[in-house]
Amino acid sequence: MAKKKRWWPNIIKEQVDWFVNYPKALEKNRDALEVTDDELLQAQKDSAMFLYLIDYCKRIKQLYDSMINYKKAVLSGKEQLNAGKIPTMISPTAPLLVLTGLLIRTFKYIIILKLRDGYNDVIGVALRVIGADPEFFDPDKYVANGSAALKDNGILIKFKKGKYISGMIISCMRGDDIEFIYLHGITSGTVGYLDDRPNLIENVWEERTYRTWAVIGNDKIGGPSPEFKVTCLIPPLPEKIESEKPAEENNTDL
Repeated sequence: MAKKKRWWPNIIKEQVDWFVNYPKALEKNRDALEVTDDELLQAQKDSAMFLYLIDYCKRIKQLYDSMINYKKAVLSGKEQLNAGKIPTMISPTAPLLVLTGLLIRTFKYIIILKLRDGYNDVIGVALRVIGADPEFFDPDKYVANGSAALKDNGILIKFKKGKYISGMIISCMRGDDIEFIYLHGITSGTVGYLDDRPNLIENVWEERTYRTWAVIGNDKIGGPSPEFKVTCLIPPLPEKIESEKPAEENNTDL
């Protein structure tokens, strides 16, 4: 069975057209959809912000292209001519500020509108929302991921950060710990961390339990990863014999 086409367009020009139409169509059908004043105002503000950002970025690109051409003419022009005025950009008027997550907020609201009693396909056409709803990232439902592998110089903790995630917090339990203790936070492009802390008791194998928790900015989101464990000897014995390793080592890949 063919997958239903999403109503949200991929082409920027069509996205601009959608947001031009969106608050107008919503206002026209507000009685049937029981749209509140706050909901309509939010749609109008979000529309204005989307159009502003697209326009602003377009102007910046045009300025950049003009500046590159200007630089080439000034530095490498074959004739001694007046360079003229340096390119400038007229900034569009800034709209009212909105919260981040504009597209996610809009997509969620469209789903709500489709569930209201007054919604029908005629209104759907007017709002341009006939088709499958776009997928969006829901931070409340996100579950972190992680894995651990025993290396010669420590335990390598890895995870997939994902498109929307700022980073991961790594926590660990070992020894007599009864709860997870913060170990490390990763917010750069790195997706791994080496836990090379020596064992609590020298030359005695110990089990370490890890979990990760995703963050956006400075805030934890969703839920922690399932726990994953490694039994380790850090630092290893100078002439470690493989048979000395405990039989039940669990390097879980999630």
